[in-house]
Amino acid sequence: ATHRRLALFVLAVIIYVIAERGVVRGSAREIEQVVHHLRMQLLDRVRNADYAALGRLQPAEAYAAVTRDTQAISQAATALTLASQAAILLFFTLIYLLWLSPLEFAVLAVTGALLAIFTSWRTTQDRAALDSAVGHERMLLADVTGLLDGFKEAKVSSRRRYAQLCGITAASDVIAAAKAAVGGRTAAGAVAVQT
Repeated sequence: ATHRRLALFVLAVIIYVIAERGVVRGSAREIEQVVHHLRMQLLDRVRNADYAALGRLQPAEAYAAVTRDTQAISQAATALTLASQAAILLFFTLIYLLWLSPLEFAVLAVTGALLAIFTSWRTTQDRAALDSAVGHERMLLADVTGLLDGFKEAKVSSRRRYAQLCGITAASDVIAAAKAAVGGRTAAGAVAVQT
């Protein structure tokens, strides 16, 4: 009887892994189709824009909208798909725990609520730091574009070249520090969840 239960458990795990893999692959395909459609809409709007509107468009902003912003949407959507699957699994596991032991469920619910409050607070801080980093990345790209556009001026004027280099270096330092801080907290949170 024990061997039969073990075999059924192994079979259930194999089916779950195969099904989840299929769902993740299918979701990724669908997400990429949506992102592709958004990208094409954006490029179509640029193509149909009048000359005055294009003149106001910064190359760095256009580049970010077409590449990095759509990549962020794609990555976030995949993470949301996985998170929703985990949430469904957690929900039914909690119902099972409530059925087994209401007291343990209550302790787990209180602990979970406290962790959710802390995580929400930390996520808000991290989101603000990443938004700031993205803004700095756009300014950095604009600075690099300005450097390339004013290449001859920068070559002639060492003071201008030094000022541009200082601006680019400072922006890059801010970006690196913000992303490293958020990445470190994310990694620490992942390790804490696994232990």
